[in-house]
This record gives sequence, structure tokens and C-alpha cells, in this order.
Amino acid sequence: QRFGKAGQCPHMRERPEPFLHVPLPVQHGSLQAALETHVKRELLKGDNAVNCDECGQKVDTILSTCIKTLPSLLVFQIKRFDFDYDRLVSVKLNSRFEFPQQIDLEPFTVSGMARRDQIA
Repeated sequence: QRFGKAGQCPHMRERPEPFLHVPLPVQHGSLQAALETHVKRELLKGDNAVNCDECGQKVDTILSTCIKTLPSLLVFQIKRFDFDYDRLVSVKLNSRFEFPQQIDLEPFTVSGMARRDQIA
């Protein structure tokens, strides 16, 4: 997982998290769409702003998640269960989920995200 500071703070913090699988929600319909959502950046500001340890103040932050190094084996956990808060029960999602025979995971890595930033 990567934190990138935005706005007035020049500091950036990375927090590596080892993983054996990548959980992906079935609602996105395809592996590609679910991975795009998994690495989508999120702006944390206002009450959600992050406290910078080096500056000692709360700063707006862009939070992003990506794969630093691709492992030789990567397992995708397709999350087919959700919780219905109205009925207070687990519900199985029978949505269609498409995945290709082969997939290029480079766009979801640190280098792929950096390349994507340069193009945009």
C-alpha cells in the first residue's frame, strides 16, 4: 500500500504489506474492472486527512494501493458474499464475473502506476 502526500506537504510514505491473495468484489463484473477499482486512488481530506509524522500536521493525502513486486503465484479471492444490513444476514452474490485466460498485471504495479501518471 502506498501513501502519497498532496498539497502543502512534500513527504511521501510507503507502507509495504505482504499478501498471499488479493480480495476482489464480484460486483465489478470482470477481473480487469475489479483490479482497476482495487488500485483506484482516494483523496483523504478534511476530517479524513492524514497526520504527517515529519510535518506534525494533518495534510490532504492521496491514498493508493498497488503491487510492488509481482509474485510467482498470485491468488485472486473473488468475494461472492456480502452482508445485507436490512435483514442482518450474509447474501451470496450470483453476479457474472469474467476473467481472461491471460492478464498483464504490470499496469497494477508501482512501475505501471508511475507510467500511467506520466501519460495522464
